Amino acid sequence: MVECLGVVDLESEFWATDATLAYASNDLDRCERSAWSGIHCDLTFGASLTSSPLSVVPISNSKARALQVLAAVRSSQGRFHEQLRYLREAVVTLKRTQPADLYLLGFCYMNLSFLARDFGVLDDIVELELVDTAIWPPSLHWPALEIERSCSWLYALAGDAPRAVRNFERLARERERTLRRDGFWLATIADAMIVGDASGWPLTHAPDRPEAVAVAEAFDWQAYPEQRFALTLFARALARRDPDRAARLIAVDERLGETGRSLANSDLRSVADRAFRIGIVHASNGRRAKAYESIAQAYAIWFEYGQRWQAVDAALEIVATGYDDGSFARYAKRESKAYPNSWLARRADALELTSPSPSSST
Repeated sequence: MVECLGVVDLESEFWATDATLAYASNDLDRCERSAWSGIHCDLTFGASLTSSPLSVVPISNSKARALQVLAAVRSSQGRFHEQLRYLREAVVTLKRTQPADLYLLGFCYMNLSFLARDFGVLDDIVELELVDTAIWPPSLHWPALEIERSCSWLYALAGDAPRAVRNFERLARERERTLRRDGFWLATIADAMIVGDASGWPLTHAPDRPEAVAVAEAFDWQAYPEQRFALTLFARALARRDPDRAARLIAVDERLGETGRSLANSDLRSVADRAFRIGIVHASNGRRAKAYESIAQAYAIWFEYGQRWQAVDAALEIVATGYDDGSFARYAKRESKAYPNSWLARRADALELTSPSPSSST
C-alpha cells in the first residue's frame, strides 16, 4: 500500500494504472484492490485531496478506466452480469467527463454491446442507439462496427427482423470500412442469412454469398486467429443451403485445431458458440446424434450462464433432432416469452410438447 499522493486526480490515475498492470500480470486480487481504490479515492480521503494541474487525466476518466478493468476481472470470473453493470457505470462516468476519453468510451460501449447481445438485454438498445460514433476518430471504426452489429441482433430479438437484416447487409457492403477484416465481413453476411432464414425475411444482396463462400474457403484463418469465429458462423449460415460445403468449412476449422483460436474469445461462451454451429451443420447433413451432442453442450453452457435466448435457440434445435423427452420443448416455450415478437417465440409457439424418441433417430 503506498501513501496517499495528496491530489485526487493523480491518486485515481495511479490506482487505475496499477489495476491495469496487475490485470496484465494476472494478479487479480491486487487488480481488484487497486481498481476499487481508484474508484473511491475521493470518497476515502475526502477534503484532504485536491485537484492538481500536473494531471492531464480527469478523475472521471481514471475512475472509468478502473471500472473497465474491474469489468474485465468479472468476465474472467464468469460473472458477466456484474461485468455488464460495471461497464454501464464506466459509460455513465465517461459521459459526464469533458473531454471524455473517446478511445476508452468506444471500447466500453463495444464490450457493453457484446454482453447486451449475448444476454438479450433489450433495454440497452436505447443507450447503444444514442452512441454518436460520427465524432469518433478512424481508429475507432472497429468498435463502431461491432456496436452496430450487436444492435442489429438486439433488433432481431425485439422482433424487428427487417431492420436487423437491412443493417447486417449494410455492414457487409461497407467492406472497406472493416479495415479488410474479411472475418467481420463474412460474419455480417452470415448474420443476415441466419436472421433472414429464421424470420422469413428475404435478403436483398444474395449475390454476395458466392463471393463469401470463396473467401471462406480461401482465407488464411491460421494467420488471423482473431477472425476464426466467422468461419464456423458462416458454416452455420450456409448449412441448410449447402450442407456439404458447410461441412467442409467445419473440417477446415477442425484441421486448424485449438492452436490459433482467438484468445479474446477463449471463455466457455465461445466454446458454446462453436459447438452450436457445428451441431447445426451436423443436423443439416443428417447426423442427428452428433448434432444433439454438440448442441446439448452449447445449451448447457448458455443455460448455466443465463444466456437465455441462445439457450432457447439451442433447445429448439435439440427438439428438431428428435433427442428430446419434452423438457427442451417446455423450456423453449416458457423462456421464449421473454422475446414475444422474435422468431424464437414464433417457433416455440408452434411446438408440440411431445417429441420423437431417440430410438427412432439415426
